[in-house]
Amino acid sequence: GQHQLGLRYYWGKGAEKNYAASAKWHRKAAEQGYPPSQFSLGLRYAKGQGVEKSDKDAVRWYRRAADKGYPPAQNNLALMYRKGRGVKQNYAAAAKWYRKAAATGYPPAQYGLGKLYRDGQGVPKDLQEARKWLHKAADSGHRGASKALGKLDQ
Repeated sequence: GQHQLGLRYYWGKGAEKNYAASAKWHRKAAEQGYPPSQFSLGLRYAKGQGVEKSDKDAVRWYRRAADKGYPPAQNNLALMYRKGRGVKQNYAAAAKWYRKAAATGYPPAQYGLGKLYRDGQGVPKDLQEARKWLHKAADSGHRGASKALGKLDQ
């Protein structure tokens, strides 16, 4: 219920939009170990919505949810490693977290992993492996993956 209340405040559905209230309710559920709330709280910190913007705090909350196997958090943690936000840039760590989320069928992570293989970042450059992951993401409707495949095939 706390997570749902946090979402209602975030989206302004059934309650007035209020990022601080959203963060408050997501924190309550996150501290009780609920991965979707840990992820949502990470998002609030990454965007500075209802809390002071902090990439380090975003990483901390993403990691808690990622360690519990929550694919959106694994994907966002990979993104933070890829960009060096809140952690030292580390493409191998990005590949590790993208791979975990991609294995569950999570299209944004499949896309991210495909790009790492395409560019040889954190993994050996492998265009066949890049195509495999980009195809999986594109087949799920990920637009960025479809564009990346088009460029890869040129």
